[in-house]
Amino acid sequence: HLQVLPSEQVLGLVGKAAPDELGDADELHRLVAATGASHVVQPRAARRADVWDVVVEVRDGANVRTYEGRAPAPLQAMDLALGGYLSSIGAGALAAPAQPPTLTELQQRIDAAFLDGDVARARRLVADAPAEYRENPQLRVRAGEIEVRAGELDAAAQRFARVLDDGERVPAALRARAEYGFCTIAMRRNDFAGVVARCSAAAATLGAERDPVLSARLHMLRAVAEGALGRGDDALADAARARMDWELAGDRRGMASLDVDEGLILRGLGRYAEAIAAFERAAAVFERLGVEDSLAVSLSAKADTQIVVLDLAGALEASERAWRLAARLANPVAVRRLAFCRARVLVLAGRFADAAALLDRFADAAGALPEFAVLRAQLALERGDAAGALAQADAIFDRVEHPPDPSSEASVADAAAVFVEAALRSGRRADADHFLARLSAAPPVEQDAERGFFAELARGGIAALAAETDAADRHFGAALTLAGRSGRPDEIVAAASAYARYLLAHGRVDAATGVVGRLAPYADRDYRAARAAADLYAALGDEARRRDAEAAAAQLAGERAGARAASREPPMASATR
Repeated sequence: HLQVLPSEQVLGLVGKAAPDELGDADELHRLVAATGASHVVQPRAARRADVWDVVVEVRDGANVRTYEGRAPAPLQAMDLALGGYLSSIGAGALAAPAQPPTLTELQQRIDAAFLDGDVARARRLVADAPAEYRENPQLRVRAGEIEVRAGELDAAAQRFARVLDDGERVPAALRARAEYGFCTIAMRRNDFAGVVARCSAAAATLGAERDPVLSARLHMLRAVAEGALGRGDDALADAARARMDWELAGDRRGMASLDVDEGLILRGLGRYAEAIAAFERAAAVFERLGVEDSLAVSLSAKADTQIVVLDLAGALEASERAWRLAARLANPVAVRRLAFCRARVLVLAGRFADAAALLDRFADAAGALPEFAVLRAQLALERGDAAGALAQADAIFDRVEHPPDPSSEASVADAAAVFVEAALRSGRRADADHFLARLSAAPPVEQDAERGFFAELARGGIAALAAETDAADRHFGAALTLAGRSGRPDEIVAAASAYARYLLAHGRVDAATGVVGRLAPYADRDYRAARAAADLYAALGDEARRRDAEAAAAQLAGERAGARAASREPPMASATR
């Protein structure tokens, strides 16, 4: 039994080297270091008249062995050369190909284009294939996978359904792969319960078939969905099973993909440092292998997590690296997600002009996702334009509740937080009540689990605006308690800074001192925390500490300085996630 690296990993490695570099000692050392392979097989092919000559060099450390094959077709010549190599190590001869050589060659060309990220070419090869080849179940499954990668989910579902409709005439492993295709579609549509059901069906169909790569993928995807559904123990168990399967497959790229997915699970469990470490491990592998789309995903996930822990400097660096890769990605859904991550980091870091340029590109595009509109409203709010933030607020909220694309990651809680705060800054109690009511009435969804925190923060701000002291204390206190339970630094700062400003505005310096103490760990990296500390020290008459806090706030403000002067401080602080 020979363990062979998966095609994805091989193509990712050799695709970054020029043909004349592959025999270079340094390049071979890089390949071995990246893969852990004990043998490197390097083929060369040349056509002379009607005959193909194939030479295969097998390198084992300093040893080089050569095997040759000659035949009318390139794959036949390759089989002869590889057969000689396998016989020399006692592995037996190659089995006869199950498909006619022309179909096999077509499949390999499609696979090569797909694995190299050339989705357009892969789709053309499928479309131009003879009709009898297009009916081949294996080609149908690959065509469905291509459509998923291109973002054409309905077309992909039709491809996979036709394979499953053929029932047991299709091998179990291929049917399981089609079922897994439906898993990926459900994940793109944020249908986490559907992912769990489809992946479970795929596992049942696969049964005892030895396909560690497919088994790893379906357990990995199910783990992510279980994490999103709050089933942390199930998620970690599936991730562990996937890790063993990737180990059996010898697939380092698969292991890196698992690190990304496990990072998402860990983030959902509040284990942020472990999550960031997992994303960093994955990014290092993807960068070494040259897998740019997966590298961008891992960097974006890292940036999203750094936002939660208020490491905006780290999030700026990670999101910038991810965004630089976007121009080379074929999947428009992936590009939009990278753009949203980058724009959100820019807004939070106070780089408003850069954020506006990116939002102008995506928020007004045809079929734009509603999260871009919410973020643009937040940008207006940060710039001191509360009225601008409320423009078309109800229409935007409608689109958040009923997104035009199921891949949207828009959050009802995020939308309500922005619009309630905009109403409070404008002194419009009725509008604030209206958007709080919309938040409360919205059906619950798995990816909006922090809705209770946002609702309490909004109630605190509304009570503060109405000078309802007891209610303001109760709701701000409840929001701070919920934030402490979740352990999310971004929520702790949002609740504590809003409550501290309210207390200071009413001269309650002693109470504010305890609340600002909750902000102390974040005063050197979050503008809101530094601003609250400066206001407290001013109220205490501690001029030296006030100056230090003001300096920290100025350093963290970015382009907020003018906006703050143009707008009164709100009773509620924006709580972006």
